Amino acid sequence: MLKSRIALAAVAAAAIGGGVAAVAVPSAGAATAHHAPRRKAGRKASGPALTVKLAKVHVVAGSGTTVRWVLVDAAGKAVYMLTGDTPSHPKCTSTTCHSAWPALTTKAKRLTAGKGVKGRLGVWHHGKISQVTLNGHPLYTFAADSVGTASGEGIVNFGGTWELFAASGKPMPKTAGKTSSTSKSGGW
Repeated sequence: MLKSRIALAAVAAAAIGGGVAAVAVPSAGAATAHHAPRRKAGRKASGPALTVKLAKVHVVAGSGTTVRWVLVDAAGKAVYMLTGDTPSHPKCTSTTCHSAWPALTTKAKRLTAGKGVKGRLGVWHHGKISQVTLNGHPLYTFAADSVGTASGEGIVNFGGTWELFAASGKPMPKTAGKTSSTSKSGGW
């Protein structure tokens, strides 16, 4: 557990420092290995890798924080989409973007979502990475986030707005007037 926290801290530090290595380092790579099924002697692992799941996260927006049920990667970091960003029309293409918003990548052959998560998972192969998609949206993490805390919701840059996902597989609905309503279903 300590090793994966140190690895996440190193990835975030490299991303914030602007290193290109952050693009090649999977944001969920090491964590997905912990969820891989055990191998039987002489057989390849054929089970799916847990890619996204639902978890309570402290969402920081402005001067307030609310606890929301959002999608996270296998390591527990919140996953985001960039509005208007699709595999056919990518917006997060620069090293600067990938340093701040590392792509959620995988090496798994089959992907699965955690209990209660709706939507279709896929993989977008581009450059030297295999980026996870949900309902056609490429997924990212935010370098400034930590496990259990999301601070990138609503940031406008790189040609769109960064949004968290609800259990529905759609961007998290915005709350009117900063209410602190919490729901497992993702509908507020």
